Amino acid sequence: MDFSDPPTKEVGSYFPNEYGLHDMAGNVAEWCLDGLDVDNIYGRYHRIRGGSWFDRAEGIQITTKGRYPVDGAIATLGFRCVLPTTETRSPKVSTEIASFLYYEMRHQFDSTRHSVSGVFTEDANLNTKFAEIVTSNTGYPRTFGKKLTRIFHEVSTEQIKQDVSSKDSFSERPAINHDLILRLWWLYLEIHFEHSEKSVYEKLRLFRGSVVENINDIIVKDSR
Repeated sequence: MDFSDPPTKEVGSYFPNEYGLHDMAGNVAEWCLDGLDVDNIYGRYHRIRGGSWFDRAEGIQITTKGRYPVDGAIATLGFRCVLPTTETRSPKVSTEIASFLYYEMRHQFDSTRHSVSGVFTEDANLNTKFAEIVTSNTGYPRTFGKKLTRIFHEVSTEQIKQDVSSKDSFSERPAINHDLILRLWWLYLEIHFEHSEKSVYEKLRLFRGSVVENINDIIVKDSR
């Protein structure tokens, strides 16, 4: 096989999927943002997905996974270019993307918790793994999650003050745990994708409104 002149096709040569995306599988495999904690003489690896023109039919699907070092290059591998847009995504698509990332992060963290369940592991180590999972899936820095939890605490505190005479009021500030943080990320990612043209400050303002609207549901789930 001649790798110097690969038989790739121009983007859009085939029909898009239901989200309007072209070439999510086949053509060239996609070199993804999420890195893998594997180091050797070739450098750190990143995840690749989708298969390429060199793969057999069963290997050309978006669920096909592989890895490739950051300092390598091959004719079967490329990456997807993303251009900014002024158009707003539909709420349905934004919710689906946010939901996918939420369950992907939850699955990855559950696997991490399961793998260390029989071995003593300091909380700090588990928190570090959690932060790495969130960062690799969202693209946001590790410190950004603190902004989400701070807004949640502000809203929950206001809710407690307003409902102090109610029999259903909360007796103390809800504890922050990994599951709750992932639910906060779900709410934020819905806004992130639906309002991609807005600044982070504006997205956080919308996120606060979403937390206010869903605060009772968030805390009820957290208490189960």
